[in-house]
Amino acid sequence: MHCNEGRDRSGFTVMVIELLMGATRDEVIVDYMESFVNYYGVEPGNDRYDIILETNFIGMMREVVGESVDMDGDDNVDLQAAAEQYLLKCGMTQDAIDTLKLRLSGEDALADAA
Repeated sequence: MHCNEGRDRSGFTVMVIELLMGATRDEVIVDYMESFVNYYGVEPGNDRYDIILETNFIGMMREVVGESVDMDGDDNVDLQAAAEQYLLKCGMTQDAIDTLKLRLSGEDALADAA
């Protein structure tokens, strides 16, 4: 994966993978927004940071989780399950998702080493 600043194609892809692997909403936000901190010097708590978060990240998150999600985290949405459902909707099989999760977790390498 590669894009200019890690916030569009690769940012979206990484967000889905992080959610699939159990990252929290806040962890994904910090990771995504790091591109804006690094490239543009936009720091958390700054109006520009909040605008970028609202216009870029939240739209991508809603694509995966659904339009009705409360982006403040008060909705009790299972983000991991939502990412899995998104991948299924995009055409991945459950077996492929399970294999992806196993490989990303490193558990398959541990089993091979044993």
